[in-house]
Amino acid sequence: MLRPIGYFVANGLIIGGWAAAIPIVARNAGLDETSLAVVLLSFAVGGMMAMLFTPAAIDWIGTNRLCVLSAVGFSLMFATVFGISDKLSLALSAFVFGGFHGTMDVAMNAGAIEAEKVTGTRFMSKLHGCFSLGAALGAASFGLISTELEANSALFFSSAIVAFLFVIVFASRTNDAASSRPTRFDAPDCEAYSESPQTSQSNSRPLNIVPVLGSIAFCCLVAEGAMVDWLVKLFQTGEHTSGRAGFVYASFAIGMSACRFAGDLISTHIGDRRTIVFGCLVSSVSLAAVLLTTDATLACVPALVAGAGLANVIPSTFRACGSDSKQFGRILARVTTIGYAGFLFGPPIIGVIADASSLRLALVVPVASLAIASMIATRSGTLKLPANAGGSRLRYCNELTGEAK
Repeated sequence: MLRPIGYFVANGLIIGGWAAAIPIVARNAGLDETSLAVVLLSFAVGGMMAMLFTPAAIDWIGTNRLCVLSAVGFSLMFATVFGISDKLSLALSAFVFGGFHGTMDVAMNAGAIEAEKVTGTRFMSKLHGCFSLGAALGAASFGLISTELEANSALFFSSAIVAFLFVIVFASRTNDAASSRPTRFDAPDCEAYSESPQTSQSNSRPLNIVPVLGSIAFCCLVAEGAMVDWLVKLFQTGEHTSGRAGFVYASFAIGMSACRFAGDLISTHIGDRRTIVFGCLVSSVSLAAVLLTTDATLACVPALVAGAGLANVIPSTFRACGSDSKQFGRILARVTTIGYAGFLFGPPIIGVIADASSLRLALVVPVASLAIASMIATRSGTLKLPANAGGSRLRYCNELTGEAK
């Protein structure tokens, strides 16, 4: 269990550090919003392309080795991207940086799935909570480090993460057997999920819930991606990255992390539909409050609430894919792909809008997207689970298809 936790925390640390470092990277390279959007798009394309080849890499060298290699590469590329001032070189480096991120994202989820199978215990939601916790720590710590050691802050930060990874690896060597076997991503295995009599009639509408659930996932992950890439820059006012600006994203990540650890309990008590509807609504209103304030300290409170509201929307959305039990493997894969596209390509689009107007105005996009997701969930009749859709088999296939964080 120690090793999966370490990978998820490390991934979150780098993503959080990247969120806090974006203003410095943009300033060092002289990027306007459009140029920064190109860099973010390069990161997104690199991640998407790497994800296509990661399953084959897992079969070749195993999840554990791939997790270690991609995590080290991801850490070192953070320092590389931070130190580049040429725009073309920065875009190319961001492509490689995103490639390591995509590889690590798939590999660590695959390793966690193997650990769940071996132990017979469900802890995937807690691991995603560890990612959010790592993101909060990464944003806060890099924000503080950069105020003291700006020139060497990225190198120090990356070195610390690499050291952390090797400590985790050596501390958990006795558990190698569970995490080093190759893992295959078999969609038919998901489709073998047993049906109940109540859901056997749902097969007449095999894929018509994909547009609804995919739209919800896309809208929510546009907002989450925007918070990662643009929230710190929104409150960046001086020549140096303010620690207070980093704390805004850290507050968002803390709220998301705390509610993810309690996610199963929340959705059990109020249901998935209400989790989505109220979560999106609360997050939309809170993000609007963030945009209405210009003080980073005051923005931390609504950012915290926004993260809490958004935390369990995606797990509940993916769980609703089980309303068609016979084909939910394919449904889930398609919904996940649509949603992750929003996470990766939403921020560059926001950057283009910001260059034409202002960043504060452009960030109305995630506010509106969350409101739209809430309305879709309110009007949709597809968010009803079959009697056995909450079982471990659905959760296993949920992670197998690569749930976005």
